[in-house]
Amino acid sequence: DLADADVRLGEGRRAHLGHGLGLHLDFGKFYGQLEADAGNLAVPSAIFRSTDIFLVNERLTIGYQFADAFSIFAGPSFTQMISFSQSDIRALSPWGFDPRQGVRLVPGLVIGAQLF
Repeated sequence: DLADADVRLGEGRRAHLGHGLGLHLDFGKFYGQLEADAGNLAVPSAIFRSTDIFLVNERLTIGYQFADAFSIFAGPSFTQMISFSQSDIRALSPWGFDPRQGVRLVPGLVIGAQLF
């Protein structure tokens, strides 16, 4: 079970809390990971408030383990933002989303290093 939290401050600030599942397969020094999580998005007003915006994230990464405690990984990611109310759809407008769309699909790329 994965648990994730994301808080962004400044312009476009928001908070996200989610849970998910992952799969890790080793192939010698190489490995593959498939992760999926889902959660809620909170946006600012006077304080952060919960919204009816639901986030679903998927990541598929391939990594290489250089040493027992260090590896690098990269792969595609895909996020879906689903809103169930018109007012919450408008909350995503600062990020360039059309306020008439209830579902947004955002592809991405994950690159990173991992310490075990």
